[in-house]
Amino acid sequence: MFARRRTALRSLTLLLCLLTSSTAFSAEWYAVTSDNFTLYSDGPEDQTKGLVQKVEIFRNTALALLGLPDEPAKQPLLIVVYNNPRDFSRINPKNSAGFYYDSIFGPRMLMRGIGLDIADQGTLFHEYVHYLLHQRSQF
Repeated sequence: MFARRRTALRSLTLLLCLLTSSTAFSAEWYAVTSDNFTLYSDGPEDQTKGLVQKVEIFRNTALALLGLPDEPAKQPLLIVVYNNPRDFSRINPKNSAGFYYDSIFGPRMLMRGIGLDIADQGTLFHEYVHYLLHQRSQF
């Protein structure tokens, strides 16, 4: 029960940070949806679409390598990618490149960088593995 309260409090705090972010009300945020993901980004629209394609390819490859069935998730993973590092730093107390968490609203992943370089893509794939382990773990 304590863990649920902590998760709910963390989700509420994150929501408030997102709402007070200077770009939260910007018209330059894009949403791209696939069967498995919803990705929001303040980066260019074409790069946002490309990032969803990359994470779909990574998902299919990871499932195949691990011998896991390609089943639809109960809820698509919500990914928020901040192209503006200053805005990401406002919600990231650990000063990391990204993080995954499971909230009462569903699985969430937040990261900085639109994924154009190998470090950004590595962060995206690293955080997706956290999601995959959490969703598919037998433990």
